[in-house]
Amino acid sequence: MRARSRREINQVKTRIHPFGIAIVLAVIAAAGCDTAMDDPLLGPDGAPLEFPDGIDPRNPKVERVTIGVDVAGVQSLRIELPTGRVVVSPTPDGSATVKVTKHIIPDGRSAEEYQRLLEGSVVSAARSFVDPSRLDVVAAPIDGLPAEEIAFDIRIFVPASMGVEVVAANAPVEVSGLNGNVAIRTHNGAVEIENVVGHVMAQTSNRPVTARSVIGNLQAQTSNATVELSLTPPAGGQVSARTENGDIKLTIARTTKAELDLLANGGAVSASLSGFTVSDVVTGDGFLTGILNSGGGMIQAETTNGNIEFQGM
Repeated sequence: MRARSRREINQVKTRIHPFGIAIVLAVIAAAGCDTAMDDPLLGPDGAPLEFPDGIDPRNPKVERVTIGVDVAGVQSLRIELPTGRVVVSPTPDGSATVKVTKHIIPDGRSAEEYQRLLEGSVVSAARSFVDPSRLDVVAAPIDGLPAEEIAFDIRIFVPASMGVEVVAANAPVEVSGLNGNVAIRTHNGAVEIENVVGHVMAQTSNRPVTARSVIGNLQAQTSNATVELSLTPPAGGQVSARTENGDIKLTIARTTKAELDLLANGGAVSASLSGFTVSDVVTGDGFLTGILNSGGGMIQAETTNGNIEFQGM
């Protein structure tokens, strides 16, 4: 085994500007993180009809609630939930509204029991007790209801300049169209990030991490799944991709100046370095190192029982 030096990449700190948010939580039709929306009720023109607040007339296991949010002076946003899904994308205005739809997973209860469980399970949006400039959005089931028996599908529309932090126990997360930092920690949920100008940290397990059109530092980690990154690191930028029992695919801007360090334990490394000025290349069984465009940053990828593919764009 050859000795290898690795740079530690600092955890991304989320910086968020004081803008309004609009959050929509929608129905989840299955337990766990592999979620699906209920089929929408369509009007005569084929467009989906929106249900008003209250118990869904088609399904007593579902309730919707609308909450107004005051975000004056807010400088950061943190979202926390158990089972469910989070989707974050830009909004055309600075509205601050929380629309909550809660879905009880198990069947077999009475309508009255479903109503009690739904009304007692809440999503709160309030200033953090420890930091009044931070808005905490927290989904919590009623006492006595296991977290895996209720799902919160959270759709968040924010101004494009806002950054986001998501902490989830069991949820896929999608973020797109932002000019702010993104930090995601979840389990058993796929992470998808697209068209983000900012630093990104994405961590999950048993599901893939995919990031496209990202301009910024990026740290991606999962297990038993793939990592696929397409990005333009900043000058001196840091990129790290790690997984186990999965492949890694990196597509990096050809203008990137960085040290390249690829390691596939029990797998193979393939690299197309056309368009880069490359020096100090060293290759062997399952590894490749080198310097791209005279260096300056760092690109690392490591997998166990998987392959690594690298190319320029």
